[in-house]
Amino acid sequence: MTPDAGGQPGGLNPADGSGPRELLRYRSAQGRWVVAAMVLGSSVAGIDSTVVAVALPAIGRNLHVGFQGLQWTVTSYTLTLASLILLAGSLSDRWGRRRVFLAGWAGSLRRRCCARPRPASAGS
Repeated sequence: MTPDAGGQPGGLNPADGSGPRELLRYRSAQGRWVVAAMVLGSSVAGIDSTVVAVALPAIGRNLHVGFQGLQWTVTSYTLTLASLILLAGSLSDRWGRRRVFLAGWAGSLRRRCCARPRPASAGS
């Protein structure tokens, strides 16, 4: 592969990806939106891991498992999350970062809004 004659050494080339033709300036309105979206996405990931940590005692009681079972629960959750992050990276290379970020965020929001707590049974 030969470098683009019009490109700068070490610079960004629009043909390399789906990004804009020039670098983003963080002092612009678009730059502030990008920073806000990244902070929001990182916050959702942090809240998600906190929810799992808080829910571990209830998960252990409901599944009747001990410490080792809870370790497997956390390991499987972490492995699933890591594989989804790799998938999102691959999809964002193909379809664009913004589209994949918004789709993932909307899917996560829909999952949280549609999840309803089950009513407590009379036996418990």
